[in-house]
Amino acid sequence: SKKIIDLWLNDIATNPSTKSYRQCDRKELLGPAMFIIGQFEAWLKGMKGEAELKNFYTRLGSQRKKEGIPAEELVSSLSLLKKHIWMFTYSFGVWEKAVDIYRMFELGERLVYFFDKASYYTVMGYNQT
Repeated sequence: SKKIIDLWLNDIATNPSTKSYRQCDRKELLGPAMFIIGQFEAWLKGMKGEAELKNFYTRLGSQRKKEGIPAEELVSSLSLLKKHIWMFTYSFGVWEKAVDIYRMFELGERLVYFFDKASYYTVMGYNQT
């Protein structure tokens, strides 16, 4: 998790699609990023449901709006975190058997689904404020 978050923090600090995040304190972004990765893991294991996702991400959207982060940059930051989770996971892949390739595709699908839901609820919370 730490490596993924370090890569993500460096990315959002330099990426043209997340300019507003340059003013944010890295330490303040660390906690929510760790929480998101933990949520994804718990969701994969079936320990987190739709209600928990909706609650966290609508609050995140509302909070980021109050901080003056544009909606498109907020969604981009989530997309970049998704990218870094995928790239990190992919870099450790062992592709000796067809079942391993299938597992990676399945993980990729679940990652996309999770972050699509996260983005939806985040924008919903952003627009409710």
